[in-house]
Amino acid sequence: MDDAAPIRDPDGRFAAGNPGRPRGSRNRMTHRLAMALLEDFSGYEAETLSRLREWFFPQYVQLMARFVPRQTAAARPDFADYSPAERQAVLAAARQALARIERGEAGLDGLLTVLEQDPSGAAKMGAATVDYGESTVPTEARGADDGREIT
Repeated sequence: MDDAAPIRDPDGRFAAGNPGRPRGSRNRMTHRLAMALLEDFSGYEAETLSRLREWFFPQYVQLMARFVPRQTAAARPDFADYSPAERQAVLAAARQALARIERGEAGLDGLLTVLEQDPSGAAKMGAATVDYGESTVPTEARGADDGREIT
């Protein structure tokens, strides 16, 4: 074990090549505090959450929001509902994606993208479109006589 003092720069920070404590590591005091808080919460969990919900509702909602995933996963296509033609289209696209992967032109995420696409006509035109009941024609291209009010 090297007993030499860590090399520091003139500002007192660790110099390059000697980063100090590894990222994510904790010292003993921080660890002891975290364990004490966890133990205290475990002992009064129901009472603490009830009081938090009753008296500090905005903070309670913020806390609950931290446990909800930020982005929901898209539903996986149900391949059983595909027509034979759609299955063939997906199979051909998957084979092309695998060939690109083997040539080193793409990664596995390319195959995943192919499998997640809708094989209907909208997806074959380039990208899947979502119909929100609005016109896909730009506002400038729509005439005033199309009967819709522009807001």
